[in-house]
Amino acid sequence: DVSILGSVDLTVDGDLSRSPTPRLSVGGGYMFLMNEVPFGGSADQQDASADIVFRVYGLSAEGTFLWTKTAAFNGQEARSDLGGTAMLSYLLPWFNLEASIRYSGTTTGVADISLLEHEWTGALSYYIAGDHNFKLQGAVMHNHVDDADGFFSGIISLQANL
Repeated sequence: DVSILGSVDLTVDGDLSRSPTPRLSVGGGYMFLMNEVPFGGSADQQDASADIVFRVYGLSAEGTFLWTKTAAFNGQEARSDLGGTAMLSYLLPWFNLEASIRYSGTTTGVADISLLEHEWTGALSYYIAGDHNFKLQGAVMHNHVDDADGFFSGIISLQANL
């Protein structure tokens, strides 16, 4: 990752410092894995990723993109997958409460079969003592695959990082 505007602490989810200085970080990567398998053939794999993070005044916007491609081997079909996430959150200025919404989507392509999975998540996080290492979080998620009916789920967690 390269910080283009200011320094971005990527170990925390939101803009806990509520800095008035805009901060922007972008990153990317590529990997090629040449994997010879016993008795001939290969299972070569390529992966690429990109991410962007922007933070200012308690507002945090993040996005990721992922791609992977695996060659056919040992009778298995080649596959190509795409995925991405977009998240927007805001830390209230007078209270250590953060509201966030996130969208995630993935496609899996094997031969002529393609699956598209979506997930929407809304969350509230209360940072105890104003610290990312100790928070109480509640979230509601909606997940569905292709045109099938989706389902809702929820979670409440107390997170403590040591």
